Amino acid sequence: MTSLKETVESLSNLDQNTEILVRLLSTLPGWSEKNVQVQQKVIEVVTHIASTASKFPKRCVVLCILGVSERISDIKTRALAMKCLTAFCEAVGPSFVFDRLYKIMKEHKNPKVLSEGLLWMVTAVEDFGVSHIKLKDVIDFCKDVGLQSSVAATRNSTIKLIGILHKFVGPDIKGFLADVKPALLSALDAEYDKNPYEHYIQQGPAAAPKKTIKAIDSASVSCGSGSDGLPREDISGKITPNLIKNLGSSDWKVRLESIELVSKILDEANKRIQTTGTAELFGALRARLLDSNKNLVMTTLSTLGNIASAMGPAVEKSSKGILSDVLKCLGDNKKLMRESTIKALDSWVAEVQLDKMVPYIGSTLSDVKLGADGRKDLFDWLAKQLTKLNDQPDLIQLLKPAASALSDKSADVRKAAEASLNEIIRVCGQEMVTKSLKDLQGSALSAVLERQRSVGALQEVPELSRVTTSSVGSKQGSKIGKPSVNVSSDHPSSRHGQRTTGSRAPQMKVSKQAAAVAAQDLAVQGQVLFNIKDSNKEDRERSIPRKHKFEEPRPEQIQEIETDVVRYFREDLHRRLLSPDFKKQIDGLEMLQKAIPSHGSEIVEIIDILLRWTVLRFCESNTTCLLKVLEFLPELFEALKNEGYTLSEGEASIFLPCLIEKLGHNIEKVREKMRDITKLMTCIYPASKLFTFILEGLRSKNNRTRIESVDLIGFMIDRYGIELAGPTKALHAVAALTSERDGDIRKAALNTLVTAYKILGNILYEIFPSRLSIWVRV
Repeated sequence: MTSLKETVESLSNLDQNTEILVRLLSTLPGWSEKNVQVQQKVIEVVTHIASTASKFPKRCVVLCILGVSERISDIKTRALAMKCLTAFCEAVGPSFVFDRLYKIMKEHKNPKVLSEGLLWMVTAVEDFGVSHIKLKDVIDFCKDVGLQSSVAATRNSTIKLIGILHKFVGPDIKGFLADVKPALLSALDAEYDKNPYEHYIQQGPAAAPKKTIKAIDSASVSCGSGSDGLPREDISGKITPNLIKNLGSSDWKVRLESIELVSKILDEANKRIQTTGTAELFGALRARLLDSNKNLVMTTLSTLGNIASAMGPAVEKSSKGILSDVLKCLGDNKKLMRESTIKALDSWVAEVQLDKMVPYIGSTLSDVKLGADGRKDLFDWLAKQLTKLNDQPDLIQLLKPAASALSDKSADVRKAAEASLNEIIRVCGQEMVTKSLKDLQGSALSAVLERQRSVGALQEVPELSRVTTSSVGSKQGSKIGKPSVNVSSDHPSSRHGQRTTGSRAPQMKVSKQAAAVAAQDLAVQGQVLFNIKDSNKEDRERSIPRKHKFEEPRPEQIQEIETDVVRYFREDLHRRLLSPDFKKQIDGLEMLQKAIPSHGSEIVEIIDILLRWTVLRFCESNTTCLLKVLEFLPELFEALKNEGYTLSEGEASIFLPCLIEKLGHNIEKVREKMRDITKLMTCIYPASKLFTFILEGLRSKNNRTRIESVDLIGFMIDRYGIELAGPTKALHAVAALTSERDGDIRKAALNTLVTAYKILGNILYEIFPSRLSIWVRV
C-alpha cells in the first residue's frame, strides 16, 4: 500500500484513472480490511485522489463513504477518516455527503459511527457554512435521531451540531425544536450561548467559508428557504376560501376567530412561511384594518406584524400597499391602537428595512388627516430607527415632511419632527440635502438652511440662492432664508460663486445650466404632480383604435402622446419623461414610483397616457430604461388593483398588443419580466379577454413571441380553464404550430396540448383526429 500510495501521488493527471483507482481500493484490499496500517494507507490514498483530481465523481463517494464513515469510530483512523469526508465535501459538495451519511449513521449498529459522525458534521458546517446543505434535513435528523438516542455521547454531539447551526442561522432555529424534551432544551440553550448568532459578521468577510467546493451541488439549497437557509413552509393550502370568507363575516366573533386562525397557521409553520398564495390573505386582512371593532383592528395589526416576521424580506413585494393602511391606524385617538401600530412597524422594519417603507411613511406624514398624536408617535419611531443607520441617501424623501412639520401647531410634533430632521440630515449627508433644497419652500426651507449653516456645509450657487431667497422672503419677509456669499480676502470667489467656512468644508460647484434647471423644478414644486382638472378620459378613449395586432407608433401618434404628457403631468416630471436622455427618463420613472402609493385616483384618470408612454419605451432599444419600465409596471398595476380598477377595452388595446409582441425580446431577462407582467394583467383585466390578445401572438413573425405566447396559452388554460376563448378556436391555433419547422415552437405547442389533454382527455383526439398520427410520431 505504501508503494501504491507513492505511485498515485506521483501521477500528474489523475482524472483519467480516478474511478478505476477508487474501485480497485474498494475491492483490494477493500473496506473490510482489518489491519489498521493498511486501512490508514487506503484512506490516505482516497483522500489524495479526492483532493487532487479536478473531477471526483459522486459514484466514487458512494463506493467509499460507508467504509470511511465506519473508520470514524476507531480512534486510530478517526482523524484520517474525517479528513477524507471533508475532501469528499470539497469535491462534490457537503449536501451530497450529508445525505448519504444520514442513512448510514441511523442504521449502523456501532453507536460511535453516529456520535463521531455528528461531530464531523460540526466541523463540516464550520468549514463550509450552511449555504450548501439542506438545513431542514439536518434539523430533522438531529431532532428525530440524534436527540432521541439513548447514548449520551450521541446526544451531546447532536447538541453541538445544533449549536453551530445557531451560530449561522440565528434564533429562528429554536422554532423547529420547540417540542424537544425540557431537559434537552436547557442543554440546547446553554449551547446557543456558546455559539451566539452575530449577523453582522455573516455580512462581512467572515461570512466566507473556510473551504471551497469544486462542483457546486445544485440541490444543496432547499426550495422555499429564506436568506438564512432555514426552510419556509407553503401555507397556501391552509388559506382556504372559507377562511377568507370568514375574515369578512358580519359576526365579529367569526372575524376574530379567523384572525386568530391565521396566527395559529403561522405557529404551525414555525413562524417561517413562503409568499405563495398569500395575496388574498393580505387583501382580507387589509379590510380588517378598517373594522368598526377596534379590538379586531389591534389583533389584525399584531397578526400582520407576525406575518412580516414569518415571511421575511419577501413580505415587501407580496403585500405591497397594505403598509399605508397600517400607518393610517396611527390616526386613531386611542393610545393602545397607536402602540399596536408601532409594534407592527417594528416587525416590518426588521424584515424589509426602512428605505423600502419610506414612500408610505412620507405619504402618511404628509396626510393632513393624521392627528397630532399619531404624527408625533410616527416621528418618534422614525427618529429611533434613523439613529441605527448611517449613509442612507434614499431616505431624503423624508426631508420635506419632517421640515414642514417644524411649523406644526403642536409643540410635541415640532419637537419630534426636529429630532427626526436632524437624523435625516445626518444619514443622508450634506451633499444630498443641499441638492434637495429645491423641494422645500418657506419655513421648511429656512429650517433646513439653518441646520446646514450650523455645520458649515451649505455651499451656495448664485442662481439657486436667488430662488431660495425669493421663496423664503415672500413667505416670511425676513432674511432668515437668504444665505449670503461670504468671501474672505484670502479666498476670493470663483465665477460660479463659493462660500468659505471656518470648518473648511469642501467646495461644491454647480453649472449655471444645472442651477437654472433646479430653479425651474423648485418653482413648480407647489403644483400638483398630475393635472387632472381638465382631463376627459372618455374623449381620449374614443379616439383609440380597438386592435389586437400591434403596430409601431406613427409620428403623429408619438406627438399626440407627448402633448398629453405635457398637458397632464407636472413640468419637472414631463421634462424627464420626454427627455432624449434615458437617465432622465429613469429619474421620471422613479418620481412616478414614489407617487404611486399616494396618488391612486389620479393614476386611474391618466392610466391611458401612462400606458401609451410605456409603449414608446418598449419600442426603443435602450435596455436600461426598458428594465426600469418593467420594474415600474407591476407597481402601477398593483396600485390599480388596490383601487379596484379594471382596464377598459381601449386601455387594453393600447398596451396589450405591444406587450404580447415584445414577449419575444432577444434578452432573456426582459422576456422573463414581460412574461410575469402578462400573468399579472389578470388582476386588472379579465382573463378571457387577455387570452384573446395572447392568441394573437401566435400570428407574430417573431418565433420567440410565438413560443412565449403558446406557453402562456398553456398557463392560462391550466389556471383558468379550457373555456377561456372557446376550446376549438384556441386549440386549433395551437395545433397548427405542431407542423412548424422550428423545433422549439413544435415543442411549446405540444406542451400546451398536453395541458389541454389533462383537462379534456380523449376529447382532444376527437377534435383533431387528422393530427393524431403526427403527434404520435413527434
